[in-house]
Amino acid sequence: MSKADTLRKAHKDAVEYVGYIGRRQHHLNSDGKLHGCKVETEINFQHSSGSTNYWKHSDFDKALEKVIRINQDSLFKQALDIMKGEADNALLEEEEALRERLKDIERIKKG
Repeated sequence: MSKADTLRKAHKDAVEYVGYIGRRQHHLNSDGKLHGCKVETEINFQHSSGSTNYWKHSDFDKALEKVIRINQDSLFKQALDIMKGEADNALLEEEEALRERLKDIERIKKG
């Protein structure tokens, strides 16, 4: 499977995955929803030589998780757009190789 194929499949699967949100569950009287969202940030900054260079802040991470939940619709759309763009770019990068393969196929057909 090519890189483009892999990325296109990942995008397709992600669209289906996100599509579960708001969709009626057959066995329950409720809609699908975002159940878990875990964020762990780490900032690289060193005050001076020999001092701490990696920083974490769990309270900030919890607040960022809330931001994601509040803005999930627009953030999920952005994430899907990024995935689609990466898949499309990978396919465009394969264009020349695909053209060469088509030329080979035409040569084989002509015998």
